[in-house]
Amino acid sequence: MQTRGIYDKHGELIGYLVGKAVYDLEDTQTGYLKDEIIYGMDGERKWFVRGDGLYTPDGESIGYLGSPFMEDRYG
Repeated sequence: MQTRGIYDKHGELIGYLVGKAVYDLEDTQTGYLKDEIIYGMDGERKWFVRGDGLYTPDGESIGYLGSPFMEDRYG
């Protein structure tokens, strides 16, 4: 499954994306990606994805998605 890190503007890892599911650093699913929008588990729009950038609904830059890599579940 394809995985990408979610980083804040300072390059610090704050979560990750596995397929379309968003997780925090405690491995708890906190949201999902649909149509270039990351939604919280309550269905509320959390972040907009533009290219690799992440933005608030107000357009403020909050971070970025790291390069994709394939998760090795068998290693």
